[in-house]
Amino acid sequence: MNNQIKKEFKDWEEGYFNKPLIDLSKYFTTKDKKIINKLQIKIEDKVYTEYEFECLEMDLIAYYNRKEEIKQLDIDYNNVEKLWNICDKIRYDYKI
Repeated sequence: MNNQIKKEFKDWEEGYFNKPLIDLSKYFTTKDKKIINKLQIKIEDKVYTEYEFECLEMDLIAYYNRKEEIKQLDIDYNNVEKLWNICDKIRYDYKI
């Protein structure tokens, strides 16, 4: 690997894991955050790195085919779908 590619990768990696980028408070309402917590997913009041956002998104996606479990948690499946749509909007807005 040449030095330019190494530098570009290092810069990308640094930003991906360490640069605060995504302000979830602009997207998720208090109600959305309560649903996320009911799904036993931790959400913090901070600006997320791209990596942290992708981890949150993967935690949400893990509920894709788990309608019964969602129902047992007294959550409407449509609300979970809404959370996935919000994640899609975040990806679009931040071009990630």
